Amino acid sequence: MKGEKNLMLKMGSKGVKVTELQSDLAKAGFNPGAADGIFGPATDRAVKAFQQANGLVVDGIVGPATQAKLTERVNVKPRQAQNKQLSKNFNEREFACRHCGQIHIEPELINKLQALRDALSKPITVTSGYRCPTHNKNVGGASQSRHMQGQAADIVVPGVSPAQVARAAERVGFGGIGIYAKQGFTHVDIGPRRRWNG
Repeated sequence: MKGEKNLMLKMGSKGVKVTELQSDLAKAGFNPGAADGIFGPATDRAVKAFQQANGLVVDGIVGPATQAKLTERVNVKPRQAQNKQLSKNFNEREFACRHCGQIHIEPELINKLQALRDALSKPITVTSGYRCPTHNKNVGGASQSRHMQGQAADIVVPGVSPAQVARAAERVGFGGIGIYAKQGFTHVDIGPRRRWNG
């Protein structure tokens, strides 16, 4: 129905549409709490974090623009990787799933990785890019891993420590940055701002 299509969800909204919203937010990596059909404070925080991470107006209201971007984020359609240049220094095959060879990668991730490569003036090796759900499970990835959304990469820069890579990644604007010093790599993603040590 036309009215339902243009429905705006916000703090205090209730019902099945809110439950669907909460499920989609969780799939996109923004935790709204329990999918209980009640648009409360946790859902409001998740919506605002999603809006901020995607360059939308941060008002906590799920209107057409926010809904369209959320639908785009959760409907990832991977395809077989090809030998295609994505930027000056990155090729599509570098980001292919190690299990099935498929790929889905967000352009923003490539743009930030290229900016990081330019800032460091050193080659970047992608050790993990896109992961299909099977591969993500096999490697012990988080259930809502941004690797499955094409929004994350684990990288190694020869001669540069993971902590140094993390500092440079901070400067170019990555949202999520994880330092895995023992394993020798850095996780970077284009989600909301998070910092951790693995």
